[in-house]
Amino acid sequence: MLLFRELGLSLDDIASLLDQPAADRARALLTHRRALEHRRHIDRWFYPCPPAMHAGLADMHESDPRFAQYFEQRAEGLTGYVATAIRSNAGG
Repeated sequence: MLLFRELGLSLDDIASLLDQPAADRARALLTHRRALEHRRHIDRWFYPCPPAMHAGLADMHESDPRFAQYFEQRAEGLTGYVATAIRSNAGG
């Protein structure tokens, strides 16, 4: 079971997701979880990466063509998807 603390979401945030009938709730929670795991990976293996820094990386992914190309060559629209997931996880 995925604990709300692991997701970095408040119970109110999770309740809000569950109250949105048109939203794909499982996908939203999984996306949030993947962003959290990405941040933890950077934090563990490379350098301290608090949520605000992670959000800065999302900005860089979108603004630097080299980063954007890395994601876009894997799937069209992936840059925006990853950046949005990171920002969501960072609370912004």
